[in-house]
Amino acid sequence: MRRMLIALVAAVPFVFGTALAQERPDAARFEIGAFPVGGVFFSESSSAVEPAFGNFALGATLTYNVNRWIAFEGEVGNAIGIRQDLTWQDRTVTDTLSPCLYAYSGGLIIHPFTGNHAVVPYAAVGAGGMTLLDNEEVASLNLGGNSTYFVVNTGGGLKWYAHSRWGLRGDYRLMVVDDKAEGPAFFADGRARFGHRVYGGLLFFF
Repeated sequence: MRRMLIALVAAVPFVFGTALAQERPDAARFEIGAFPVGGVFFSESSSAVEPAFGNFALGATLTYNVNRWIAFEGEVGNAIGIRQDLTWQDRTVTDTLSPCLYAYSGGLIIHPFTGNHAVVPYAAVGAGGMTLLDNEEVASLNLGGNSTYFVVNTGGGLKWYAHSRWGLRGDYRLMVVDDKAEGPAFFADGRARFGHRVYGGLLFFF
């Protein structure tokens, strides 16, 4: 594993050097993103009574490019629970699944730099909803049913136009989850929660 990581790190300069030497293809009107690799991480609440936890994440996007500078994007995603130790309200639940999350949002993508470069950075801002799922696998968390929250996000990333029809994309978002007075004590109960979501995946242009 260590040798593989060293090889990947060593390859990064060559990959991006080749990408920067390429020309960006003519901007397609639509882009479809498929993100099979990612994670969502929520920090401990400001009151320290709600736990920090992380989930495996995957998602898909549909982007409409108005021009080379501005695009509108819709996204759907799923954050799948993973086993971990959770501590909140002076108790610890060991080796338990974190709850699954479903999310959807719409947003604005801004490309601050234009030109015929294959690697294109962007900034993003969006808003949407997120549902925390309750089922038998997370019964020990006492969620009391499914809960849906309003979420805003901001961040950015990089697109690599490797080909005229496909490319790669990495994306980061800071997520702010609105509090819910009638929600479970586990998550956003009277206080907003902050999370970090990271995606990596493929882009398809048409």
